[in-house]
Amino acid sequence: MTFAVLGPWKISRLRKSEITNLVDEYSGRKDTIVISTPNLHHIYLVDKSPLLKNLVSGFQIHLPDGWPVALAASFKTRKLFCRLSGADLLKEILYDSNANTRTVLIISDIQSNDPMVSTQGKLYLFNPGYSDEVDVLADRIIQFLKECQDFGILILCLGFPKQEYVAEKLRSIFRGPILCLGASLDYLTGKQIRSPLLLQFLGLEWCWRLFHDPMRLGNRYAKCIRYGLPALIRMVIKNV
Repeated sequence: MTFAVLGPWKISRLRKSEITNLVDEYSGRKDTIVISTPNLHHIYLVDKSPLLKNLVSGFQIHLPDGWPVALAASFKTRKLFCRLSGADLLKEILYDSNANTRTVLIISDIQSNDPMVSTQGKLYLFNPGYSDEVDVLADRIIQFLKECQDFGILILCLGFPKQEYVAEKLRSIFRGPILCLGASLDYLTGKQIRSPLLLQFLGLEWCWRLFHDPMRLGNRYAKCIRYGLPALIRMVIKNV
C-alpha cells in the first residue's frame, strides 16, 4: 500500500474495490480500523488544532476526499492519487456485490422523513439526536450498541470533526471498521444533490456546492483558500 505523509495525515492510495475489500476483512475481525476522508477544510481545521492533529494521526486510513489533497499526495509521492469522495465510498460499501453479507450501522442526525430511515435487510440507521457535546453523543451510541445486535461496519455521518472525536471514543468498545464519512448520507437520500459527473471529473464539484449554498460555504471556502492551501503546501514541501 502506498502512502503520502502530509503532516498528521497518512494518505492512502487505494481504489474503491480495495477499500471495500479492506472493510470486509475488518468486519470479521476482533480489532478496529478507523477510516477518514480528509478534504481541504479538514486540513485547515487540523492545522490550527494540536488536539485534532494528535487525533487524526492515530487513525489507520485516510482517503483523499478533495482534489487538493489528492493532488498534494500525488506530488509528494510522484504517484497518481485519485479523489475518493465519502459519498462514492458509502455507495460502494452499501451496494457492491458483498453488501448482503454485512450488517451496517449508520450513525446520523438525518430526519425521520428521509427515505433511508428504516431497517432494511442488514442496513440500520441510528439517530443519536443533536448535541455539541461529543461525550453525550458517544454515550448515546455506546448505549445503543450495547442494547442491539452486533454490527459488522459502523459508519459515522456526523460531520468533521465531531465524527472523528466520536470515532475515537468508540474504538475501545467497537470491533470492526469505523468510517467517518461526513455528509455522504445526504447525497444518497437526496437531501443534497451532487454535481454533474463532468464537474466531478474536472475537480469543480466545490463550485456546484458553493452555487447552491453560498451562505454556508462562502466563508468556509474563503478560509480554506487563505489558510488551508498554504498549510497543505507546507506539508507537501516538508521533507520532499
